[in-house]
Amino acid sequence: MITERRQPPTTSTRNEEWKKVAINSPPVEDEEASEAPIVIEAIIGNHPVKRIHLDTGSGCEIMYEHCFLKLKAALRRMRKENASPLVGFSGERTWSLGEVTLNVTVGSIPRIRTEALTFMIVREKSPYKVILGRSAMRRMGMVPSPIHSIVKFPTPHGVGSVKTEPRPERQCAQVTALEQGESSKKGEAIEAETEKLYINNEYPEQHVSIGKQLPTECKRRLKEILQKNKDVFAWKPADMTGIPRKLKIGEENFDTQHRLNTRPHLEPIKQKRRSLASDTSTAVKEQVQDLVAVGILREVKYQSWVANPVMVKKHDGGWRMCVAFTDINKACPKDCYPLPEIDWKVESLVDFRLKCFLDAYKGYHQIQMHPKDEDKTAFYTTEGIFCYKKMSFGLKNAGAIYQRLVDKVFGRQIGRNLEAYVDDMSSKVDMKKICLWISRKPSEHSDQLT
Repeated sequence: MITERRQPPTTSTRNEEWKKVAINSPPVEDEEASEAPIVIEAIIGNHPVKRIHLDTGSGCEIMYEHCFLKLKAALRRMRKENASPLVGFSGERTWSLGEVTLNVTVGSIPRIRTEALTFMIVREKSPYKVILGRSAMRRMGMVPSPIHSIVKFPTPHGVGSVKTEPRPERQCAQVTALEQGESSKKGEAIEAETEKLYINNEYPEQHVSIGKQLPTECKRRLKEILQKNKDVFAWKPADMTGIPRKLKIGEENFDTQHRLNTRPHLEPIKQKRRSLASDTSTAVKEQVQDLVAVGILREVKYQSWVANPVMVKKHDGGWRMCVAFTDINKACPKDCYPLPEIDWKVESLVDFRLKCFLDAYKGYHQIQMHPKDEDKTAFYTTEGIFCYKKMSFGLKNAGAIYQRLVDKVFGRQIGRNLEAYVDDMSSKVDMKKICLWISRKPSEHSDQLT
């Protein structure tokens, strides 16, 4: 709770020569220099507020909603409407909840500085309560020094200063990369435990991995049944038959289409087109042509929402095309369908000796978009503007939609001989069925594994 603190009256003076004082910082040794952001405490609207971040990259002052709601009711009523969006460095937009002008006091008596600042109120998750940008630093004469963990500013009684809060920020410092030797050793260990089976001569680069510890007869029979039923696998995008728009599961008619349900009062947003490098532009062109050929994309001429493609480098050196659906996602309500607990799914496999791990091939693309929402998934390319006819994994509720479909279709198997987490599935068989499966003829295998 933000408690109220009465601030002593400040005396105004016509002589503002004190604002022109020189502000210096002494040299600092390398081992004593700080890399932490400057996070200070100040008095805002007669309330002491902690976790205030001084951000030289921000062009305005931000007050997060969780801080604004703790202010006195009289201060909250000072909020004014503001329809201007906040634009990030990558072009994403965040709509404010309004603005409020409050007195901000920094420093310790007698060296304090008070100015009236206008804050944009934002509803976002953040470890900070307030962000002071460049405009606030200019008005208050602040000179931040991250390596000294301090900010200095002129006052009528000399140069004031505020040191950063003692709690250092570790959000990014904890992210470390594995050494190249460590990652390669882990990959070699996994490959050493598996054996590759090539079951389709038309696609020699694709294989199935099985455990080397399986009995020889089991591996031989397994290869036979996989080769016999290789037509059930999707070897290329054209092999995906897709999910019908309507399914009848038992006595229930289930609508499988993905609807965006955009809020009708929001105006569509067409993002400013961002240019791509020559290699990524060529990769976009090739992937778009492939997806158009298999019916996942189509060209759209009259667009409402338009986004930009984003290319992500894959581990094998290729490119994965994503779409920045930031704006359309903000306009859609969240589907709160729960995803399974991944820990429970893993524990449920412990008692089963034979497990088969499956990854749905372009799983999200098997769910069709509702025809009225296809145009809203449009994105720029050098060949024109295209939209998705099938669900894209970048959409807000894609995971919940896919999980609901999997739970409906495999409802009788999940928990018995199948576990599923979105598009990752695992079938499981106990040891008795393995022994019985090996002893039976190949023609009887289907009865033993269901």
